[in-house]
Amino acid sequence: MVKDDLIDNLIIKFILNHATLHPDESKVFLSGNTRDFGTPAVQQVLRDAGINYFSRTQNFLGWLQTQ
Repeated sequence: MVKDDLIDNLIIKFILNHATLHPDESKVFLSGNTRDFGTPAVQQVLRDAGINYFSRTQNFLGWLQTQ
């Protein structure tokens, strides 16, 4: 998933595991680390698991207000 970064891959695996355990809940991942988590491949994996990814707090807060 995240090229050459064991820690970021571990983070993604835990996030995906949690998403699998809670399929009916809204899920959000907020991280400014767009170099690793903002790649199209990682974003697709997150979307497939029903996880909304935000790289900016302001965008997350805007989304949260609509919920």
